[in-house]
Amino acid sequence: MSLLDPLREQIGKISDRTRLLPVFRWGNVTSIEPLAVTLDADEAPTVGLSKLVAVMPGDRVLVLLWNRRAIILGTAGGPPSGTVTVSVTEGRWVTRGSTQHMAEVIASALPTPPSGYVLSVSMCDTSGRWAFVGVKSASAKILTIMDVANSKPTTTQTYTIAWQLVRSPGSTPRMSATSFETNEIDTLVETHETALN
Repeated sequence: MSLLDPLREQIGKISDRTRLLPVFRWGNVTSIEPLAVTLDADEAPTVGLSKLVAVMPGDRVLVLLWNRRAIILGTAGGPPSGTVTVSVTEGRWVTRGSTQHMAEVIASALPTPPSGYVLSVSMCDTSGRWAFVGVKSASAKILTIMDVANSKPTTTQTYTIAWQLVRSPGSTPRMSATSFETNEIDTLVETHETALN
């Protein structure tokens, strides 16, 4: 028996305890199907992740690595969002009533909402016109624009539209069908903290 054996034993115990602790790492989403994230300082992407939020390719995400699981906890800056610019040519307008002029446009730059999320849109820039926007079909990326004016637009109109992916009303915060519910994370953390003490 060496004088260093007790020290090696203590270092081994500390090492075993630290393996039980969760690790948080930042990374970038590289694909959605299958969901893959390249963590900072890693060359290869991590696949088989669960997620608590909607993500898009290129999103900066915080990932919890724990108990052989990888879970996307959130995105930097909140849920995925952005803007898209669409143009409506003169012949696309249909008049309803005397002041409502409607047009449908395909905004191919919009994301397709993942399960449990909806696409929320709002008008950012209307080039000085009074206009509103709504989603006719999120999967087909079709928007309905209503321009309110005394006369139908006679030139091509350009609109900047803000979009954001938001959780569907009534959807429960689940990570995935094969994983565990969000509130179970607290229970697992408490269990591991008790085991460490």
